[in-house]
Amino acid sequence: MTTESLSARGLIRFVPSSIGILLAVLVFVAFPSSSARATQCDVVEFEETGLCCRHNIYVSLSTATSGATIFVTWNSTYSPADPTHNGSTPTGTTSTWVGPNFVVPPGGRLEIKAIAYKAGFTDSAVTDYLVENY
Repeated sequence: MTTESLSARGLIRFVPSSIGILLAVLVFVAFPSSSARATQCDVVEFEETGLCCRHNIYVSLSTATSGATIFVTWNSTYSPADPTHNGSTPTGTTSTWVGPNFVVPPGGRLEIKAIAYKAGFTDSAVTDYLVENY
């Protein structure tokens, strides 16, 4: 056998195994295991209690993500901006919701936008809720 044929055979054996290793590394980097991905917070749920028209309506907020902070914006005349935050600190016109309930009096209107945040998680989607007590 000549040196050329040995080199060619060695190269042929080397290339497929190297490509396999390279592909395995690329798959691992591009598609990490599910435990390495951040979990998204559950959306904020709204619950109304009370009677409409001649009585107050009470609106409470919650999320199924234990330990999450709920950030809210609200307005009675126009749609509020989406809630924003810097970590656990609200920014802009955003507030941290800790209760008690929002109260919508007879003849009142209130639009609320909310997100759930927890360190190490992805924020929930913005939830928009409108209460009209007419």
